[in-house]
Amino acid sequence: DWKQQIFLNIEDTTLESHQEAEHILFNLIRNLQPTQLYAPSFFELHPDHNAINRLLYRVLQTTAFDHLTIMGYEISVHNPFP
Repeated sequence: DWKQQIFLNIEDTTLESHQEAEHILFNLIRNLQPTQLYAPSFFELHPDHNAINRLLYRVLQTTAFDHLTIMGYEISVHNPFP
């Protein structure tokens, strides 16, 4: 069940350079133990959307979250498929 949205309250375009962002994301996943996580696609054009995707990738490389299914979505990408 989806119960809440969580905002990191990090200033626009500073997400990737924010010193605590990776740690915050890791702790959110560890503490909330979601079974599904929706994240922007690797193909996203928006800098913050792309940055959260890269942060998530780094977090998932350091720890096995076996219970977690990652699903990507696109907002600012033109999909070439019908």
